[in-house]
Amino acid sequence: MAVEDLTSAMVLEHLQIQMEERSGNASNKDRKNLVAGWNWGIKYFGLPKENPCLAERMPEIRSPRYVPPEQDYLTVYDVAEGQDKIMVFYTYALALRRGEVFRTKISDLNLQENKVRIWTKKRENGTWEFDWLPVPPELKKAIIWWLENRPIKDHEYLFYCLEDKPHVGIIFGEHFVERKDFLNRLCDKAGVKPFGFHGLRHLRATTLYHQGKKVATIQSLLRHKNPNTTVKYLRSLGLDVMGEELGDLMTLDGNNMVFNSENIELPDRVQIKKAV
Repeated sequence: MAVEDLTSAMVLEHLQIQMEERSGNASNKDRKNLVAGWNWGIKYFGLPKENPCLAERMPEIRSPRYVPPEQDYLTVYDVAEGQDKIMVFYTYALALRRGEVFRTKISDLNLQENKVRIWTKKRENGTWEFDWLPVPPELKKAIIWWLENRPIKDHEYLFYCLEDKPHVGIIFGEHFVERKDFLNRLCDKAGVKPFGFHGLRHLRATTLYHQGKKVATIQSLLRHKNPNTTVKYLRSLGLDVMGEELGDLMTLDGNNMVFNSENIELPDRVQIKKAV
């Protein structure tokens, strides 16, 4: 069929099937991509301006994102070897997304000033931007060790493939675009519940929060433009950010706000009955 013949009813039927077979969350993700795709077609291919993909959103059941326990991360770190160990440590320490790990080049490292440049296009207009993140001392030691011991010392990228399996698209010496089941294999080897690169990012943010770091500090590490994004992110991890921020009622006009039940008198039952 011609794409112009697509109707809102067809889209809604598709989304309802996705909700039944997968989940409301998955259905709404499909809807988001369909809406964006059609809008792109309006802009570049002259599709009808009335977007048929703007169907009703499906009800969602939201649950906190999975955050691996610290001990699980440490167990995985212990069983990892060579480049894998450095990659796991690097991802966790800087709370990086998978692509940001793979894109790190040697030219992005400034170990003399203990910082690294991280590139991302996770912005509204998709423009590539970078932020400088501080490199903690122990991570600096790990990076230096890897630079001194990696097989191809003059490689442009910090991490690259050490296997050679052309039949699955893995060739020795190429920089990573993806690493399917990389962390799943390590988790299986360590005997812990599987988690991915984003699991390490979640854990780092959670750990910093429990250490009492300010939301602004966590925002800088996660590289969110808007602090509200960080608050939503932390809440999606099951952290009561608002409760902690608004829990202090101790000072009003310079006086301490203290609840004291000794000064409260309740009316007797006769007074209550008359009032009713």
